[in-house]
Amino acid sequence: IINEGSSPLQQELLTILIPTKDRPHLLNRSLHYYVQAGILTKIIIADSSNSALSNKTKEICDKYSDRLDIDYFYVDTDMEISNKLYVSADRVNTPYLLSIGDDDFPLKSTIEEILCNLEKDKTIAAAFGQRVALMQITSKKSGFKWVKSYPNYGGVSITNNSALDRIRRLPIPIWQQYPNAIFRTDPFKKAYQTVRKLEHTQYAEFFVFTLILAHGKWLKYDMLLAVCHQESKFCRFKDRGLYPSYVGAGGSVMSAISQKSWSKVVSSL
Repeated sequence: IINEGSSPLQQELLTILIPTKDRPHLLNRSLHYYVQAGILTKIIIADSSNSALSNKTKEICDKYSDRLDIDYFYVDTDMEISNKLYVSADRVNTPYLLSIGDDDFPLKSTIEEILCNLEKDKTIAAAFGQRVALMQITSKKSGFKWVKSYPNYGGVSITNNSALDRIRRLPIPIWQQYPNAIFRTDPFKKAYQTVRKLEHTQYAEFFVFTLILAHGKWLKYDMLLAVCHQESKFCRFKDRGLYPSYVGAGGSVMSAISQKSWSKVVSSL
């Protein structure tokens, strides 16, 4: 269903952050979706593409600028994602923000319902819903048998009254708790300001979540918030260079824990 116009509630309360790098084709698809879905909030595009692809990314943003309120800016190609999210959030003037991938599709109706809940209950620091992934499982053919869908990421509601008890409830691995949550802007800014100079690892991410949970509850609602694209051997599009320090050179949690940056994060925490 294509919705004409955007809710004043959305535009007044929410800003969408889309960090991107070297994927103008995916960003083009996402911005087309926002137009069709009638999601017309301010959209901040933080681009760290190489020079040729940054020009293409900027062209795509200009292409939609007459239909979407886009704030495009460029950051150094080697900027850590933690710092990239901080400088993006620093441009936000609305009370809430949604940080989402350039290949994800959020639902307007769910965004509006979550915003209403956040406005009613000031004890909630972050909230999200279900996330469904689509995966290509064979070469393309007629019908829909060449794709499958499944719930993507777990995540739980964390509603303890004590901040320390909320932090103790964080799932491991922690990225389960981050499927396109809508955050109160101030805790998000403070959290990423603290980790902006750290390499972006699962442990820097844990620090971010603890700081957000120190400000309030983190709720998961039983409603579909976003549809995402899961890669497979038939469809590869992820840039493994986006998070160079995330799981370490060996590609495992144990190798990540062995990095020198781990001790820096522990000291900061």
